Amino acid sequence: MAREVAKSLETAKVVTVRRCIGLVSQPVEEWDALSTQVIHWKLHSTHRKEQLRTLTELRLAIETAAATSAARYAPIDVKSRLPLLAAELRHTGENGRLDEFHKLDIEFHSLILRNSGNEMLASLSTIIATVLSGRVELHMYPHPSLKPSTHTTPSPRRSGRAVQTTRARPCAASSTKSPKRCSSADAHIRATS
Repeated sequence: MAREVAKSLETAKVVTVRRCIGLVSQPVEEWDALSTQVIHWKLHSTHRKEQLRTLTELRLAIETAAATSAARYAPIDVKSRLPLLAAELRHTGENGRLDEFHKLDIEFHSLILRNSGNEMLASLSTIIATVLSGRVELHMYPHPSLKPSTHTTPSPRRSGRAVQTTRARPCAASSTKSPKRCSSADAHIRATS
């Protein structure tokens, strides 16, 4: 058992194993940032805010690309499922069925990533699911009955429609009406924490 734990920690670059010394802890900066185990630990530590910020930045950076790729490469059954899933997600959120909403949210984002036609984006689906689950566990999830801000995160309805129609659009700042990529993760975290 101890050997498996040591191997797991070494794989996540949390420790190194040295002969005659044993396990040597590594600085947090050297840990495998994309390990779901490390993400989970950081979300439940004093590094929580920083972890949420960096993960939200990653999520915002990849979701538009994943939706655009899914619009091109996803099978037709997936393209037709996404708008229905987005509508179901919105309906459960507006009706306060939060447990169901959170499960659907993970399913929605994972479906887009896994069907993007890009194995790198697809491999991030587990990380995004960990982020979404972690936010729920920490009670740092935006309440779905609140209208999502168009400049903090892509809406599932828009993403689903974009994939279905094979056209993904960037977020638009509601006050300026000029095209703009989704804004900073910091604003998103502040709005939801």
